[in-house]
Amino acid sequence: MRRLVAVGVLLTAGFVSGCSSVHHSSKEEGKDSTTPAIAQVVPGYSGGCKEGFTVWTQNQFSAADGGYGTLVRSALGATGQHVGLSGNNKLTVVGWFDSGEPLYTDNPAGIRGEVWYYIPQLPNGGAGWVPDAGVRAVMTTPAPGNLDSKYDQATQAAPKPNECKLTR
Repeated sequence: MRRLVAVGVLLTAGFVSGCSSVHHSSKEEGKDSTTPAIAQVVPGYSGGCKEGFTVWTQNQFSAADGGYGTLVRSALGATGQHVGLSGNNKLTVVGWFDSGEPLYTDNPAGIRGEVWYYIPQLPNGGAGWVPDAGVRAVMTTPAPGNLDSKYDQATQAAPKPNECKLTR
């Protein structure tokens, strides 16, 4: 069992390190700091925002495996490699992209999966993309019976600040 856990940790670490974002270092008054290179949030995209903004991984509806949270993908779209995050993780986003193609057509507006958020620094290291279906504007609690009627788009849909929009 320990060997399986160790292999799982190594595979996750390998995936996460392969998804890291571009950074630059600067020295100011003798201090080293590392910040995301906003001009290159993602190769092939322009835009994004220097300060970033906060979203929370959803903790409202359970997935097919019975867990709460979201999948972070290495590439924009449903086919990228993924790593799971539990519910109510605070994430800083530096850009969002509207693909125009919902992943979950039966979901309520605001969480259909057509808007993708880019997170340059995940809690477990690395970077990745999260669809709007997997993040919220606020921390959430599980909905009794997993009913969509407990979702409130006005208060829970993740923000999309215009100054943080990504374009191709």
